[in-house]
Parts: sequence; C-alpha cells; structure tokens
Amino acid sequence: MSEIKHWVQVIDGEVVHCWDSPPPNGVGVDGWREAIEVKPPIQPNRQGYTAHKFDITTDPVEIIWDVVDIGYGDRKSQLKGQAKVQFQQMVNRHMNLPSDFDLSLVADYQTKLNERLASIEKCQSHDDLDALPNWSEIDPFAPQ
Repeated sequence: MSEIKHWVQVIDGEVVHCWDSPPPNGVGVDGWREAIEVKPPIQPNRQGYTAHKFDITTDPVEIIWDVVDIGYGDRKSQLKGQAKVQFQQMVNRHMNLPSDFDLSLVADYQTKLNERLASIEKCQSHDDLDALPNWSEIDPFAPQ
C-alpha cells in the first residue's frame, strides 16, 4: 500500500479540509492533523480508484481509497476513444506544419485509425485487450 503525506482539518469529528501542503499554523492547531493516503494495490487496466473515506481514529489519519472494477466493455470504449483522439491530434499537427497540407497523409492516418479500431473491436476479453500493442509507447500515426 502506498502512503502519501497530507494534512486534514478535523472539526467535530468530521474532516472539513484536506491539503497536500502543511497548514499555515502547523499540525495540532485548529484541528489540523497529519494524514496518509492509503491506496490498495490494483490490477492495471482492470481496476481503478474511486471514492475515498477518512479514518480519523488512526494517527496519522488514513485516507482510504476504494477500488472499482473496470468493465471490459468500458475499457474497450475507452481505447477506441483514445485512438480517435490520437488520430485527431496527428491530423492537427500535420495541419500546423509549414508545408502544404497532404491529404494522402491524412488518408494514411485514417487507414491506421480504422485498423486500430478494428483490432480493438475484435477483442472479446480483458486478456485480448492486454495483448494489443501498447499504443502509449508507439505512435501508429507517425509518418514512416
């Protein structure tokens, strides 16, 4: 579990402020206490963090994050959306180059986008999505 330093102000048994920098008058004044962020381990791309709660019975106060499962369908939609955004960014970069706008290059980007969307659509599980190339490390739209 990860622990990250924070400061919370507790008044009448309730956390009313949570800061990532020390309070101006210091800990122990006006209800300010040290806190740590507790994030349980998650399965990358299959789980994420959601709401958190405070355990003010501990010292330091614990900010405990809940874990939520990411559905395969949601993840698939997210990957498609990312591909479309990346395509648009590449087209925009090309449009801002000082040279003439090359429609054949945009057509090539569109072909690569369609191939990428088709490969995502074929996936039937998280394992299939995991097997896709890591698009954050390679740029399928970059000119060859």
